[in-house]
Amino acid sequence: MKSIKQHFRFLVQGKSAPTVTIDNDALAIYVRFDSTRKVIKTQEVNCDSGGVITVDLDGNGDVIGIEAVGVGEVTLGTLLERANVQAPELDLSKARFGAFKEVAA
Repeated sequence: MKSIKQHFRFLVQGKSAPTVTIDNDALAIYVRFDSTRKVIKTQEVNCDSGGVITVDLDGNGDVIGIEAVGVGEVTLGTLLERANVQAPELDLSKARFGAFKEVAA
């Protein structure tokens, strides 16, 4: 049986653990890898019956964050794979998680 090699389109450059924000009302997850860089481009990478996944990129094309809407329950590893993102230097065991709700103005 042949092994299928995964080809990644995007790369996370940093080593810092990501921050994961969950919005239960919107069925959305945002994984932020770097809060110091500005998002220049958002690339939709996966849109199917399992939800929509987009990747936020900086000016160099490096990953700043991943947003997933409507994907249901998912592991960080699966989310990275579905987003075509490779993060070889990250220790996902140190990821921080949080939930938020919009505050009415």
